[in-house]
Amino acid sequence: MVADFDIHIAVKRLPAVVQDLPETALFDLYDQGYTSLFEQLSACIISLCTYDEVTVPTSIQLFTRTRTPKAMTTLTTE
Repeated sequence: MVADFDIHIAVKRLPAVVQDLPETALFDLYDQGYTSLFEQLSACIISLCTYDEVTVPTSIQLFTRTRTPKAMTTLTTE
């Protein structure tokens, strides 16, 4: 027989379970100063298609070229 799942116990255990895991990409980028809504949204969109290990460097590479929506419109596909 399967024991009942108690969500309250599970939530209390979460901090101990995740304490040794690295921060997610968006928190990492935020801590590095990429805090604007545009930057966070752009990184989030990138993260939908990649792993966190790829999201951070790719986002930083993008943000070295543009950090605003208006500047983004000047980029080319190259």
